[in-house]
Amino acid sequence: MLWEYLKQHMLLHPDHRIEDETTCMTFSETIRKAEKTASLLTPGRYAIRCRSEMNTGIAVLGCLAKGVTAVPLSARYGELHCERILQLTEPDFLLTDDDGDLQVHPLKTFADGSSAYSAGANSDAAEEQCALILCTSGTTGIPKGAMITEENLLANLADIDAYFDLRCSDRILIARPLYHCAVLTGEFLISLLRGVNIRFCNAAFEPMQLAAQLAKEITVFCGTPTLLTHLARVAGRVSASYCLRLIVSSGECMTAKAAAQIRKAFPAVRIMNVYGLTEASPRVAYLPPELFDCHAESVGYPLRSLEVRVVDKNGMELASSALGPHPLDAAWGIMENWVGIGFGLERLTMAATGESTMAKTGRSLSYLHGIRLRI
Repeated sequence: MLWEYLKQHMLLHPDHRIEDETTCMTFSETIRKAEKTASLLTPGRYAIRCRSEMNTGIAVLGCLAKGVTAVPLSARYGELHCERILQLTEPDFLLTDDDGDLQVHPLKTFADGSSAYSAGANSDAAEEQCALILCTSGTTGIPKGAMITEENLLANLADIDAYFDLRCSDRILIARPLYHCAVLTGEFLISLLRGVNIRFCNAAFEPMQLAAQLAKEITVFCGTPTLLTHLARVAGRVSASYCLRLIVSSGECMTAKAAAQIRKAFPAVRIMNVYGLTEASPRVAYLPPELFDCHAESVGYPLRSLEVRVVDKNGMELASSALGPHPLDAAWGIMENWVGIGFGLERLTMAATGESTMAKTGRSLSYLHGIRLRI
């Protein structure tokens, strides 16, 4: 069970803290509050709309502890946005912190006039396995609710844990809403798993204020390239030095121009680019800090538990190509120029067995130092 897994790791650092502008509690206190919240819940689907992102996090943990489905919303995006998500996901209850403490409000009235959960409302087998419903960004179409299971989250957390250089001595600043899967999983849950001290910033984005928050002994920060470039423009005016050691970019395509601006503002900081989508819980690929300065526009390598394919509009797989030497080639004693084109061994094996997404279309042509290669 995901909650027991998180709880076990949090108890390794019981005095580490979660805080925002007004509240501070230890991991031990967070566990107690999450389990108290869980005691208020009955089976059903719970939308979460809190003014405090810290309370949103506790509400999500409470839902995980109870084994019910959580649907995080973001009050920052306004009432119309929240109403659309409510219509899309059809929750049974609403968790809010309007009076400071978390409270449960029924959203459905049943045939007998009661407002409590009744069998048949969001109670099928899929619902029982669903830990979260997270709405997609709508980048490639109409936003939809992605049903995420505990198994999805555990697998993605294990993959993130394998590459994310988080330390229990770190202090992460979470400035984006937990409504976003990249923030909920890739910042909040993984920080609990690693025993990282967490600080939430509830204020609307304002570069100078955010830079001031970063100057308060923050060592890890995650943001979109747009957010990071705005921050880079003002960082030097707020503080001459930061404790930052790691920046993670996600949520948008990184550009060479943005990468240069971020690097100039934070010359000694390790910078990582990651890619994902809500349906994948969310992380799909990551670009190690060692490659950021020379390949900032790349999303890097797929996570170890995922299979990634590049296809055309008809669903046919595209062959890959690469040029070297690669920055990691030196470890293998490879210094000369090289070119590689085609499918890896796994894909060639699939082609030999008649995989329907692959077809031979002819030889490829490539050039190396002006010489045409026939491969």
